[in-house]
Amino acid sequence: MLGDEYRAGRALIDAFDASGVTHLANCVVWQIESGNGRAVAMLTRRAHAGEPGGTLDVSARAVLVATGAQERPWPVRGWTLPGVMGVGAAQTLLKSSGLAPSQDAVLAGCGPLLWLFARNC
Repeated sequence: MLGDEYRAGRALIDAFDASGVTHLANCVVWQIESGNGRAVAMLTRRAHAGEPGGTLDVSARAVLVATGAQERPWPVRGWTLPGVMGVGAAQTLLKSSGLAPSQDAVLAGCGPLLWLFARNC
């Protein structure tokens, strides 16, 4: 339903999960320092999906900050009409129901996630 690229991505996620790397999602990084071959990151983690939030002090050989993609809705006249949706709604439709927006749907917003989704649908 989601295609070859999704399946290839799933294999990469599985390999990442098996690597032993610590993945901290839903965080705001506010300081990173390095020295003596170590990186120290200070971050705030939002409470999410039953996991507690709070301030964390992380020490590691390396810290990778991955900002991800985000929806950037842009309110314009008509953006609440039937058939007009943001990329988040379109992506939820695809992943939850296996449906893509119809050819006459309008994707409203801006940013790289919108362009990526529109190109692949």
